[in-house]
Amino acid sequence: MLLGFMVFIAIIYFMSGCVWNICISGNKNIKSNDILLSLNKIGIYEGALVKNIDPEEKRNELLLEQNGLSWAAINIEGSKVTVDVTETKALDEKNDLASNLISSEDGIIKKIEIKNGITEVKVGDTVQKGQLLVSGIKEYNDGSVSFVRSQGNIYAEVTYSFETVQPLKVTEFIKTGESCSKKLLDFYGLKIPLFLGGVEKPYITKEQKQKISSGESYLPIKIISKNFYKTKEVTYELRKEQAEKRAKTSAEERIKKLINNGEILSKKHSITVDDKSLRLKTELKCLKDIVFEEKLLLDTSN
Repeated sequence: MLLGFMVFIAIIYFMSGCVWNICISGNKNIKSNDILLSLNKIGIYEGALVKNIDPEEKRNELLLEQNGLSWAAINIEGSKVTVDVTETKALDEKNDLASNLISSEDGIIKKIEIKNGITEVKVGDTVQKGQLLVSGIKEYNDGSVSFVRSQGNIYAEVTYSFETVQPLKVTEFIKTGESCSKKLLDFYGLKIPLFLGGVEKPYITKEQKQKISSGESYLPIKIISKNFYKTKEVTYELRKEQAEKRAKTSAEERIKKLINNGEILSKKHSITVDDKSLRLKTELKCLKDIVFEEKLLLDTSN
């Protein structure tokens, strides 16, 4: 009992010098989790030694690490770290930030809608990725120049060609219907099982974490409820129709990412099958906005 009491006192003493809570305020557009990741990179995390944290030094490191912050304050209150931030104000559309519009894709120009800037292409032109579409530099007859922020949309016909391969023999893990729930204690990232024995593999898991808290303050201890779902390995052959359906589903997911809110003009699939796989070749044409804004770096030292 005496030894246990001494160990308990030692643990409490050690924990009193560590960070228990990290509270973030002032952020609206930047997610708290993103700020927590930046704090972790600069050495502020649950379990970090308080004595190793210099608030002023870490404040500057945070501003360099996390884009979108114009100001930050880090305060230490016992084992609690509070981080108050101010985000960079969004740029107004009428600001004088100079920029060009360049092409993000190879394509054929079909429609031009420019609000500001000097258009360098016309409808019917074939452009390549990285090509200048709209210039933010205006030149005048007297030789003087001015710089503007280019704004607008340029729509082009873009062609894609890709192949999706679907194996005919598939190995998957499926649930057997058997499951069990276990609890673990998460102490500064160290997970301690609150149960005896193990769980027979293979299985898939889902977990929920619960903090022991009171308002904004919480203990650096989490209770993890972990559900284990027993699975078994199954290998089977797909029929051609099944393989084709899977391949088309994968292709459609890729198409959604490629067109990025554009309009599909034409889509053609062709299929070849051998002993091991089905190959789905996709030919796609779409109409999409291809502009990418590129800031102009101006030398204002002179």
